[in-house]
Amino acid sequence: MHNPLNRGPRGLLGVTSILAVSLTLAACDDSSPADPTPEPGPTIAEIVASDSGFSTLLAALEAANLTGALDDPNATFTVFAPGNAAFGALDLDVLLGDAEALESVLLYHVVPGSAVTASQLEDGQTLTTLEGTQLSVRIDGGEVYIDGARVVTPDLEAENGIVHVIDRTLTGSRNLAGVVTIVDETSELLDAVVAAGLVDAFVGADGWTVFAPDNAAFEAIADVAAGLSVEELQQVLQYHVFADGAVDSATLLGLLGENDGVVVLPTAQGEDVTITLVNAQTIEFNGGQATLNLANLDFFATNGIVHLIDGVLLPPSFGS
Repeated sequence: MHNPLNRGPRGLLGVTSILAVSLTLAACDDSSPADPTPEPGPTIAEIVASDSGFSTLLAALEAANLTGALDDPNATFTVFAPGNAAFGALDLDVLLGDAEALESVLLYHVVPGSAVTASQLEDGQTLTTLEGTQLSVRIDGGEVYIDGARVVTPDLEAENGIVHVIDRTLTGSRNLAGVVTIVDETSELLDAVVAAGLVDAFVGADGWTVFAPDNAAFEAIADVAAGLSVEELQQVLQYHVFADGAVDSATLLGLLGENDGVVVLPTAQGEDVTITLVNAQTIEFNGGQATLNLANLDFFATNGIVHLIDGVLLPPSFGS
């Protein structure tokens, strides 16, 4: 009877043959070609260039000669990219005509050194930009905000980083005077600041909150404004300034919520302004002297913050 465990010469020869065949096959497998190297994905510059929704951003990057930096596959960036509509609040003619300001604003949207996903961002976190200043992160109701701009499309992955689409352009690399210069609806305010001799005050301010009347608001009181002395114009402008801290939208809405929808703030002029929450989208000043739509909040500056309002506030003493 044949014993399958027989280790005679014939059995050993058979085992040896099987091992030889197995080793040969294994050697063939080891020498088979590796999987092909995957094609690199698009760079950040290519993502911007390929999406018509970024055409304004692309034009700005090209004007500032920054597309090459964002096309570098050996770099790593996190970019907060404004879509076309996000540039609507800015005066593009002014911005594109000032190379230094344009570069500063664009670099403020870029965080170098890492690709940070939206889920990795934390409430209260700060990010150092390529421009050298800080972005603030706020998480509210699951939404991510960067200096008050909402991330509307997160995590567009690039070969050299990641892109998050935001709903407004970030201005925080500029001081208050610089922000007023580039925001589209504040050219009349800028003229008033110059006429009142307050440019240096806006440049040198520390933690101001400016409730900035838009152009239509100044046009509505053109006759009154024409009759104001320089000192009176200074008082009117100072009445739009809370000088004891930069109050962003989250803080302002929090204060209103804690105080039954009404907050009284002292101003740099010396008299108080009363702020009332009318509804989920509107804040009122001094019983209707001006309103603020929540879409026009949070133009950050290096030394404060600007909120657009639709009326010029006149100090109570002007009526006496």
